[in-house]
Amino acid sequence: MSKLDPVIEGLRKRIEALGYEYVGAELVTENSFKILRVYADKDNGLDIGDCEKISRESNDFLDQYEAEMPARYFLEVSSPGLERPLFSIGDYRSYIGEEAALRLRGKKMLAGVIKDVSDEGVVVISCEGGEERSLPFSEIRRGNLIFTPEAGEKNTFKKIPKKKNNKK
Repeated sequence: MSKLDPVIEGLRKRIEALGYEYVGAELVTENSFKILRVYADKDNGLDIGDCEKISRESNDFLDQYEAEMPARYFLEVSSPGLERPLFSIGDYRSYIGEEAALRLRGKKMLAGVIKDVSDEGVVVISCEGGEERSLPFSEIRRGNLIFTPEAGEKNTFKKIPKKKNNKK
């Protein structure tokens, strides 16, 4: 149990009291900056106004826990997106039948379809070639869904070509 666990639990309650689904939170270091990344969602998805509201409330809440937090960090509020991170055993259970990428202890990577989740916390993944792997939840360091476009679905993100410099 981390010293941040009670803070994160309080943050979850605060976000849910605002009417949002708390998806999860992670404290990461990117380019030597500490980032507390909080994921939330709602039925029609989050917009920038929702993120601002959650961010303001989260900042007010986190100010009370200065001693437990890193000396310097950034708060980032985000929707989970198409490649939603999976934080809990309940997340894996909710997405049975979906394709996921997992990072296991020892930096090993695994991808496949979530087939089952036992009451004991064992996640069953069907890998490429039909091989099934049973993994204790405690062995999974990080997991997220893999977005696969539907057959015939158009790619709506178009690459914008760079402008040519025609100066003489």
